[in-house]
Amino acid sequence: DSAAIADDLRKTFAPITNAKVTISELANGPASGAPISIRFIGDDLASLGVVTAKAEAILRSIEGTRDVNATTNTNATEVVLTVDKAKAAAAGVSPFAIGELLRSAVFGVSATTISENGTDIDVVVKLDVDPSATDPSATPQITLDALRNLSVSTQSGSSVLLASLLNEELKPANVAIAHEDQERVETVTAYNEVDVTAAEIVAAFAARESELNLPPDVRISYGGETEDINRSFTEMGLAFIAGLVLMLAILVLSFNSIRYSLYLLSAVPLSLIGVIIGLTLTGQSLSFTSILGVIALAGVIINHAIILMDSMIHHTAHAEGELLDVVADSAVSRFRPILLTTITTVIGMVPLSTISDFWSPLAFSIMFGLSFAMILTLVLVPTLFYRNELKKREKNKAI
Repeated sequence: DSAAIADDLRKTFAPITNAKVTISELANGPASGAPISIRFIGDDLASLGVVTAKAEAILRSIEGTRDVNATTNTNATEVVLTVDKAKAAAAGVSPFAIGELLRSAVFGVSATTISENGTDIDVVVKLDVDPSATDPSATPQITLDALRNLSVSTQSGSSVLLASLLNEELKPANVAIAHEDQERVETVTAYNEVDVTAAEIVAAFAARESELNLPPDVRISYGGETEDINRSFTEMGLAFIAGLVLMLAILVLSFNSIRYSLYLLSAVPLSLIGVIIGLTLTGQSLSFTSILGVIALAGVIINHAIILMDSMIHHTAHAEGELLDVVADSAVSRFRPILLTTITTVIGMVPLSTISDFWSPLAFSIMFGLSFAMILTLVLVPTLFYRNELKKREKNKAI
């Protein structure tokens, strides 16, 4: 498959060190970033850089990671020239004059603009820092020694070497400073191997989070697939709760009883027992598609419970005899249609469970959850209904 081909290509190109070779599989759907993304948020760039370097080293040491990268890897080192104000004042040179001299030497100064055929062309004048150059049109190479040997005029008219007025210092240079919610962010990203999930790698990293020694002003945030999974689970949980609330409202309107409606809804959360058992027996994980199956399962379970409850209410109101016999007869009369609809639904899910690893958790969730819910519906709902009706009759006799 494509994963094996990509892995083989990575081994083939591994000896190449003078170029960056990245091999990734094409993914369906919109473009997305690395599945593993760990963000560090704070204000101090130095602290963020140290923590990011530690995180990159830890992530590389975790088995199953590849193509580990950090946003700080694009940073470089720059020479920072600072004007010594005391020496400049003693020599009679203003910091502004030094700044103008350096600007004209490094970047140049826009002298004028020439308009030709409706296009404006800037004329840039640069200081000639290389007296030995023979081509005046060529841009001279700016070196640190050339800047040191520049002369700047004092107020008295004499000249002073620029090197005597400047302090030199090496500092890290950020190519770009990323922000998130107006805070500075550095990110470490990685990809996972085929036999390891991104969630497992993030869990292994989180277990070693203490090795980072996070400063008080730096906090960690997990993105990538972990962030997407958490968001998806939250959204599906809200959808599941909203669906239960809507079903409760419809049931209350249909049966005119909150108690009966709660009896019917109780089968939905209890069906999760069957889902967990089924996923465990088949070796599936509780994933996005399995939760999707639970949400789809809720409506089918309620359909069976409504049929059974309606039958029991109708038989109780019109049939004569012992309450237990009436409830039992009502359940038996609906046993066949409930059983047949469950079997047909389960059989219909069998092909889906064999199509791919992505859809099989959904199929197994519906198959095992519905089978377990059928038993719950035929046992739990009649039992609760019988107890409630028995209490009502005893209460009426007492009155």
